[in-house]
Amino acid sequence: KNGGNALIFPSANADINSYNTALSAFGGGNLQSLSTVKRSVADINTNEFVFKDVYLNTNANNLKLPETAGSFALGHGSREEILLRYRDGGIFVAKYKSDNGNLYLCAAPLDAQYNSLVKSAEVFVPMVYKMGLSRGSSGRIAYTSGKDNTIEIENKSANIDKNTYKITPSVPQRGMSVVADQSSKKGGNTAAQSPPLGDLGGELIPEQRILGSRAVLSLGTGIRTAGFYDLYLKQDSVQNVFAFNYNRNESNLNYMDEKGMAVLGAKSDNILKANATTNFVEMVGERSRGIVLWKWCIIAALLFLLAETLLIRLWKK
Repeated sequence: KNGGNALIFPSANADINSYNTALSAFGGGNLQSLSTVKRSVADINTNEFVFKDVYLNTNANNLKLPETAGSFALGHGSREEILLRYRDGGIFVAKYKSDNGNLYLCAAPLDAQYNSLVKSAEVFVPMVYKMGLSRGSSGRIAYTSGKDNTIEIENKSANIDKNTYKITPSVPQRGMSVVADQSSKKGGNTAAQSPPLGDLGGELIPEQRILGSRAVLSLGTGIRTAGFYDLYLKQDSVQNVFAFNYNRNESNLNYMDEKGMAVLGAKSDNILKANATTNFVEMVGERSRGIVLWKWCIIAALLFLLAETLLIRLWKK
């Protein structure tokens, strides 16, 4: 409940009824009888925190995944997330979220007689390490304005009708810039100017939903300016501080291909198709000014004048 994590490897002679009673409290699946059929792990969930960003190549074929000579069949739970899965589709390692922590359960005993997980260092070491780092509620460092419209926090309000969450711009010492106040320039003083909170002035009361021990705040389009923002439950009590950045979509350097450009410019002749031998500057110039012929006209005129001069001087009467 306080954010701890537990990783369970049931022993080969485990009391199944006792385990199932405990697992039911966490919304986990039930253990069935131990089977000595050899099974191989074939799928690893690299989208979940435990294995996310661990491997450069997420292809499971490049990893030495564990094999088991004895394992319990795990029934599906109501709050499970599968981290490692057998080739036959069964669960090898599952995660069950509980309050602010997590319960992790392996379908096989840790004993090397039944399980080769400890010999698969590229799986076992990062798995245990990141399980210890994981949290039931991820504390994000920053959000993106206009993209992240919801914030999930620990609910500290006993009565949401009496205690309403509010969001206001942080004071300068939390990271906001300090700028000169136009009205106090003569005195040399400076005054803090907090960023505007969307179009709502200096305070935002988000839509609030209480889900057990968590509160989900829906911001909508209320926060449009990058900066730091304080979350209040009471006027004099700052519960948390959130940082918002501007969306970086304008830095996306993906380009439209030639087919897309052809569709876009179907009614226009302004699409230029260049190749390795094309002088792009000349091509653009021809499109904007047309084909330049005056140079050729001057050259032709000079040639004709030269021909006329030669005829006059050399032609015999």
